[in-house]
Amino acid sequence: MGTMPFDLLLLLLPGAGRLPGDAASLATIKASELRAHVEFLASDELEGREAGSEAEGVAAAYLASRLHAFGLKPGGDEGGWLQHFRQGGRVMRNVVGILEGSDPRRRSEVVVLGAHFDHVGRGGAQSGGMGPKGEIHNGADDNASGTAALLELAEAFASAPPARTLVFAHFSGEEKGLLGSKHYVESPALPLESTVAMVNLDMIGRSRESYLFVGGLGTSPGWPAIVARAGESEKLALETAEGGRAPSDNTPFYEKGIPCLFLFTNIHEDYHGPGDDAEKLDYAGIERIGRAAWRLVAEVANAEGRLPFKEADSTALPADFGKRMRERMGGNRVRLGVRTGEPGPEGGLPVEEVFEGSPAASAGILDGDLLLAIGDAPLRTRAELMAALGKVKRGESARLRIRRGVEEISVEVRFPAEAPSRSSESRPARRDP
Repeated sequence: MGTMPFDLLLLLLPGAGRLPGDAASLATIKASELRAHVEFLASDELEGREAGSEAEGVAAAYLASRLHAFGLKPGGDEGGWLQHFRQGGRVMRNVVGILEGSDPRRRSEVVVLGAHFDHVGRGGAQSGGMGPKGEIHNGADDNASGTAALLELAEAFASAPPARTLVFAHFSGEEKGLLGSKHYVESPALPLESTVAMVNLDMIGRSRESYLFVGGLGTSPGWPAIVARAGESEKLALETAEGGRAPSDNTPFYEKGIPCLFLFTNIHEDYHGPGDDAEKLDYAGIERIGRAAWRLVAEVANAEGRLPFKEADSTALPADFGKRMRERMGGNRVRLGVRTGEPGPEGGLPVEEVFEGSPAASAGILDGDLLLAIGDAPLRTRAELMAALGKVKRGESARLRIRRGVEEISVEVRFPAEAPSRSSESRPARRDP
């Protein structure tokens, strides 16, 4: 066994990073307040909080008012609470608050706590075809639950600020492709090189039997012990995975070399549907998860040394995520096996990641390819991709037109007759440089 780095040793010491007044801070995280936040954010009046909508602006104003009430400083554009960004002519808004660290020596270093507050509006294509068009999709679990927990964490830490500075980032545009978190890492409230860790709360409202999934443990050798201590303190049944990627807002931070975690209680029958309502959430469970998040953030934000980063380039999801998703989307739905970025200025969907063993990998599709069409159906948005795939049955093939560099080529994609295993959905493929 080699010599352990001194910074890491300090992080792994039992009780490292504990604040005076732990009990008082933790006591501010309350199920009743979590419920009140969710009931506002997931009310019919906010019409599903689609990014760029008027209702998203109402939600953003609510979040900013709460951060102001807790005594945080604004971290948005031009000294305000909001970070603005655009997509397709729509203006979207992150809400960012800053809590300055208590230690003059370490307050220049930053821990980011994040959660997306947008959802899919009135369904249809916005919901990936899982929810009917026209009905309000309130998104209580996805992600009013994580948003409410982030507000409670801001209040808790404001009562006893840790050594390092905390940034509370409420992201918008997550449902449209992680737009808000991608914007943040390019225009951070505080320098990204000073950001020592990121903790992302996404869908934490439907825990069963104290379950919590935590992804990203492989992004720093310090995470496993820190997460285990936090879970044990709140008697949570943890499932963990190493990968730094997820279909959520921790991914852009991982891609910038920042240790990150993804807290999640899995999808369910109401995922991206009109039944994801406030009365179905387990608020006592969100409180316990919020308290666990407080403990692990407090440890990182007060440790003498900063967490070292480690590459963990895979997608971390619960073991039964693929099965649940297939059940939610319908058992006969095919999957291409790619993660796509935002549409290019001339149309097409850029491929950001190809999953090992997927139909896309077997067809020779590579990172950086631009998806142009399936058969005669052009691909200008993710909704069009999902609609085109929805017309293909298991065991069939489809002709996919792509652009690679300056060349347009056509490839045949064969879809297996059986549903893919989780391993083929969760690991990135090996690719040529």
